[in-house]
Amino acid sequence: MVKEILDHLLGVRFSSPGGSELLIEPPLCRLNHASGTVPVNNGYVEAGWTRDGGQMRLECTVPAGTAAVVRLPAGKYTVTSGDTHPTAEAAVVPSAAEAAGTQPAEHATRDFRVHAGTWSFTPRA
Repeated sequence: MVKEILDHLLGVRFSSPGGSELLIEPPLCRLNHASGTVPVNNGYVEAGWTRDGGQMRLECTVPAGTAAVVRLPAGKYTVTSGDTHPTAEAAVVPSAAEAAGTQPAEHATRDFRVHAGTWSFTPRA
Protein backbone atom coordinates (compact mmCIF):
# COMPACT_ATOMS: atom_id res chain seq x y z
CA MET A 1 0.00 0.00 0.00
CA VAL A 2 2.84 2.44 0.81
CA LYS A 3 4.41 1.79 -2.62
CA GLU A 4 1.13 2.69 -4.36
CA ILE A 5 0.87 5.95 -2.39
CA LEU A 6 4.46 6.87 -3.26
CA ASP A 7 3.88 5.93 -6.90
CA HIS A 8 0.95 8.33 -7.06
CA LEU A 9 2.45 11.22 -5.09
CA LEU A 10 5.76 11.06 -6.94
CA GLY A 11 4.17 10.21 -10.28
CA VAL A 12 6.31 7.11 -10.94
CA ARG A 13 4.55 4.31 -12.85
CA PHE A 14 5.58 1.32 -14.97
CA SER A 15 4.84 1.81 -18.67
CA SER A 16 6.00 -1.61 -19.88
CA PRO A 17 5.68 -5.18 -18.64
CA GLY A 18 8.72 -6.10 -16.58
CA GLY A 19 9.38 -2.52 -15.51
CA SER A 20 12.16 -1.66 -17.96
CA GLU A 21 10.30 1.52 -18.95
CA LEU A 22 8.75 4.05 -16.60
CA LEU A 23 6.55 7.12 -16.78
CA ILE A 24 7.46 9.91 -14.37
CA GLU A 25 4.56 12.37 -14.27
CA PRO A 26 4.00 14.52 -11.17
CA PRO A 27 0.28 14.48 -10.33
CA LEU A 28 -2.17 17.31 -10.88
CA CYS A 29 -3.01 18.09 -7.27
CA ARG A 30 -2.77 20.78 -4.61
CA LEU A 31 0.60 19.65 -3.27
CA ASN A 32 3.45 22.08 -3.87
CA HIS A 33 6.25 19.52 -3.59
CA ALA A 34 7.05 15.87 -3.01
CA SER A 35 10.17 13.72 -3.02
CA GLY A 36 11.00 10.12 -2.34
CA THR A 37 12.21 6.78 -3.66
CA VAL A 38 10.23 4.03 -5.40
CA PRO A 39 11.60 0.48 -5.77
CA VAL A 40 11.69 -0.88 -9.33
CA ASN A 41 13.12 -4.10 -10.80
CA ASN A 42 16.64 -2.73 -11.35
CA GLY A 43 16.99 -0.63 -8.20
CA TYR A 44 15.29 2.56 -7.12
CA VAL A 45 13.85 5.60 -8.86
CA GLU A 46 14.38 8.81 -6.95
CA ALA A 47 12.04 11.67 -7.79
CA GLY A 48 11.46 15.10 -6.34
CA TRP A 49 9.30 17.85 -7.77
CA THR A 50 8.31 21.38 -6.82
CA ARG A 51 5.36 23.30 -8.22
CA ASP A 52 5.36 27.09 -8.48
CA GLY A 53 2.23 28.36 -10.19
CA GLY A 54 1.98 26.60 -13.54
CA GLN A 55 5.70 25.78 -13.58
CA MET A 56 7.21 22.47 -12.48
CA ARG A 57 10.80 21.66 -11.48
CA LEU A 58 11.72 17.97 -11.36
CA GLU A 59 14.81 16.05 -10.36
CA CYS A 60 14.95 12.29 -10.85
CA THR A 61 17.38 9.40 -10.90
CA VAL A 62 16.63 6.45 -13.18
CA PRO A 63 18.51 3.17 -12.44
CA ALA A 64 20.68 1.29 -14.94
CA GLY A 65 18.74 -0.88 -17.38
CA THR A 66 15.70 1.37 -17.20
CA ALA A 67 14.40 4.11 -19.50
CA ALA A 68 11.77 6.68 -18.65
CA VAL A 69 9.45 9.23 -20.15
CA VAL A 70 9.28 12.36 -18.00
CA ARG A 71 5.95 14.15 -18.56
CA LEU A 72 5.73 17.77 -17.37
CA PRO A 73 3.33 20.67 -17.98
CA ALA A 74 3.89 22.19 -21.43
CA GLY A 75 6.64 24.79 -21.55
CA LYS A 76 10.34 25.21 -22.09
CA TYR A 77 12.79 23.46 -19.79
CA THR A 78 16.52 23.45 -19.26
CA VAL A 79 17.53 19.81 -18.91
CA THR A 80 20.72 18.81 -17.12
CA SER A 81 22.14 15.34 -16.69
CA GLY A 82 24.35 14.40 -13.76
CA ASP A 83 25.93 17.84 -13.45
CA THR A 84 25.02 21.47 -13.95
CA HIS A 85 25.64 21.66 -17.70
CA PRO A 86 22.61 21.69 -20.05
CA THR A 87 22.36 18.57 -22.19
CA ALA A 88 20.66 17.52 -25.38
CA GLU A 89 20.58 13.87 -24.28
CA ALA A 90 16.93 14.01 -23.21
CA ALA A 91 14.85 13.61 -26.35
CA VAL A 92 11.73 15.76 -26.50
CA VAL A 93 8.90 13.58 -27.75
CA PRO A 94 5.28 14.56 -28.37
CA SER A 95 2.78 12.92 -26.03
CA ALA A 96 0.21 10.66 -27.69
CA ALA A 97 -2.56 13.23 -27.10
CA GLU A 98 -0.35 16.06 -28.40
CA ALA A 99 0.51 14.09 -31.55
CA ALA A 100 -3.18 13.34 -32.14
CA GLY A 101 -4.16 16.96 -31.50
CA THR A 102 -6.66 15.91 -28.82
CA GLN A 103 -5.00 17.36 -25.73
CA PRO A 104 -6.93 20.18 -24.00
CA ALA A 105 -4.83 23.35 -23.67
CA GLU A 106 -5.20 23.52 -19.87
CA HIS A 107 -3.60 20.07 -19.51
CA ALA A 108 -0.98 20.32 -22.25
CA THR A 109 2.20 18.39 -21.49
CA ARG A 110 5.77 18.03 -22.74
CA ASP A 111 7.43 14.59 -22.80
CA PHE A 112 11.14 13.87 -22.48
CA ARG A 113 12.64 10.40 -23.05
CA VAL A 114 15.62 9.74 -20.76
CA HIS A 115 17.98 6.85 -20.06
CA ALA A 116 19.56 5.80 -16.77
CA GLY A 117 21.15 8.62 -14.81
CA THR A 118 20.29 11.70 -12.79
CA TRP A 119 18.21 14.37 -14.52
CA SER A 120 17.05 17.88 -13.64
CA PHE A 121 14.27 19.74 -15.46
CA THR A 122 14.09 23.46 -14.71
CA PRO A 123 11.47 25.71 -16.34
CA ARG A 124 12.68 28.56 -18.55
CA ALA A 125 10.86 31.84 -19.09
